[in-house]
Amino acid sequence: MSCGPQLAGRRGSHGAVPAGGLDSPALLRWLIASAGGEAGWMRRRRFRSVGVPTSSFAGFRFPPEVILLSVRWYLRYGLSYRDLEELLAERGIEVDHVTLYRWVQRFTPMLVDAAAPCRHVVGARWFVDETYLKVSGAWRYVYRAVDQRGQGHCCVEDGHTASRADLGVPGARDEGECPSLGTSRAQRWPPESCSFASNATVPSGQVIDVFVSRKRDTAAATRFFATAITAHGEPGEVTTDKAQALAKVIRELVPAARHDTTQYANNRVEADHGRLKARLQPMRGLQVDRTASVIIRGHAFMQNLRRGHYELGIHALPCVRAAAAFDELARVV
Repeated sequence: MSCGPQLAGRRGSHGAVPAGGLDSPALLRWLIASAGGEAGWMRRRRFRSVGVPTSSFAGFRFPPEVILLSVRWYLRYGLSYRDLEELLAERGIEVDHVTLYRWVQRFTPMLVDAAAPCRHVVGARWFVDETYLKVSGAWRYVYRAVDQRGQGHCCVEDGHTASRADLGVPGARDEGECPSLGTSRAQRWPPESCSFASNATVPSGQVIDVFVSRKRDTAAATRFFATAITAHGEPGEVTTDKAQALAKVIRELVPAARHDTTQYANNRVEADHGRLKARLQPMRGLQVDRTASVIIRGHAFMQNLRRGHYELGIHALPCVRAAAAFDELARVV
């Protein structure tokens, strides 16, 4: 029995019904197109959800506590990714070393940026030097700057430290809200109520900034100094070796600063290079410049955090200050 005469002439969403029986290829294609079109239209309708800020840990199989613990251990101790994988496995957490690498590369810059509003003011005397490391078998130069030890670079009010922007340092910028205290720097430290404390010393100098470069030239030195000055303001004195590129950049960018190149004056930052080299030694080598930059920045962040240069973990014992600081940062990352 043929249904062609009964269906012929009817119209659907895809046009008129073609004439012919059930065995007609044209009729079968028409029926499939009509049903699929209406059902497909129903399936394709989507309601746009209201934008709600999500955590950076959304979509990860492991909880934030495990991720931050792994990142903190890697930045703090001289471990390779396989060492870290073994330590977690002993605690019943099975994570591949490649996953640990991705966690470190993803969350280290986030933690550094989240902690920036809580960072203490850097000193007016900078010690700048270059060290070197190998990335994929090629030499790379690491520009590092460390400030002087203590001696009145803290503006203290009720145990807190003011920023360079609060103190009116030229070129300094306020970096927002501190996750530890929940208030901005300007609210916590009004300049008129602060006073410099010459006895407010810290264990060691603060690592001001780091920069990984393929070359050791004027362009690399200019980029390093420009970034550091934008974030922390202009220094009053810069101590370096007798490299001509550094001297030229200092004359151009900070002409008012005193430039000290006397022998042994830069021993402070040269000795501080050893901590970075000790951290990189257990690794089997760096393969990408970006990877090297993230790890070196993370090492400097952890170094400053343990030395007490952040308003994070201030109520914890020194031995657990880093752990307390990471718990505070977990709320804003």
